[in-house]
Amino acid sequence: MRVDKMQPELTFHVQVEWDGSTGGEAKLSVQPPLRFDTPRDFGGSEAGYCPEELFLASLAACLTTTFAYLRPKLGLEASSLRINATDRVEFRDGGYMVTEAWMKVKLEVKKGQAELARQCVELAAEYCHVTRSIRRCIPVHLEVEVVEV
Repeated sequence: MRVDKMQPELTFHVQVEWDGSTGGEAKLSVQPPLRFDTPRDFGGSEAGYCPEELFLASLAACLTTTFAYLRPKLGLEASSLRINATDRVEFRDGGYMVTEAWMKVKLEVKKGQAELARQCVELAAEYCHVTRSIRRCIPVHLEVEVVEV
């Protein structure tokens, strides 16, 4: 499948301000600010999302929006899509790093479209710019469950 090149380059910007304690606030385009904090395991107060959750949300959201872009082009009739994202963080070489991620995708589609649904999710994983950017250093495993309704 060929994906249309809409623009040769895109730029995104986020401004982050520290709260003076263990977290802060991210200002994202025109959306409300996003509060983040350090996990309790590392001395934080969990007054917001931890960076690991935001990383997973970015992966899953990119997969979702890429799926939403591809779905009508493929003629897929889907009524729902849910992604459960998990990653593994390990202590290596003197610090923590994400070593693997799993995306468990469950979707409901029109009868007779299960294989097309799998193809659409696999293409979304292939073309999602976030997974494309990290897959050389962090394996992203994809598991797809399709329910025909």
